[in-house]
Amino acid sequence: VQADGVHLTWIQLSRGQSLPKILETLSVRKTLALGFTKDSSLVSLPGSTQPLLRDLVGELSEVEIHHDPGWDAFPAVGAALKAAGGAEECLCIAVCKKFNVWAVGLGSKWKQR
Repeated sequence: VQADGVHLTWIQLSRGQSLPKILETLSVRKTLALGFTKDSSLVSLPGSTQPLLRDLVGELSEVEIHHDPGWDAFPAVGAALKAAGGAEECLCIAVCKKFNVWAVGLGSKWKQR
């Protein structure tokens, strides 16, 4: 889905793929990858991520952020993104084990991810 500079892509890690270590304890293999361009009306979103995460999960310490700009640490996630038609952009994975969820942020700059 793409609208106003924001692109959302559902990705799924297949059962045959080995999971990245940070995802091994989670039962969810499907998640959302979110990215946006500088032209987006949501250009101020990166400055709002901490309050948004706090509203969603409570304590920010519950969320682990893992950057992988070259798809070296999480090649299975990059492959799933590519297979779903997502853009080949630098990525990061946010994991919240407390709620058994994870998501992917996309962007060329680490603050955008």
